Amino acid sequence: MHASHLATPVQTLPASSTVAEVASRVLDAALPGVVIDGPEPRRVRWVSTADLMRLIAPRYAREDLAVAAVLDSADSRGIEGVRASQIGAVLDDDDVHYEIEQVEADAGLLELALRLVHSRAPLLLVESGDDPPGFVTDAQVLSALTEVSDGGAGRR
Repeated sequence: MHASHLATPVQTLPASSTVAEVASRVLDAALPGVVIDGPEPRRVRWVSTADLMRLIAPRYAREDLAVAAVLDSADSRGIEGVRASQIGAVLDDDDVHYEIEQVEADAGLLELALRLVHSRAPLLLVESGDDPPGFVTDAQVLSALTEVSDGGAGRR
């Protein structure tokens, strides 16, 4: 089994989207995160829900959890300014994203699994020239590995 057999299109959001728009998309679709188009073609980034919460939380509270423990939402100065910021600019400033690693369409299942483990990202970009690009998720690879290790019997 190769990456091209598992690849599926994943909706990406442009780097010009606001933090609020990205958070809304994640919440509406109940996603663990979202893929953000990069500044160059085929350079995409993964932003998790934890990354979004980190971006929205005030920096002074992020740096000291004791401060965060005594604050409530009324004390969260600066949240609206961040929510209106473009996600691409915030990501470039804050480095809270994962670059999504690219793999060849003929990459095998074990290579896919180990690249996911190494990158600590939940998906890989499959280089096939398709538009929209195809992605392989960690769940797809785990499912395929389970099926192979069960001798084709599938999950139990």
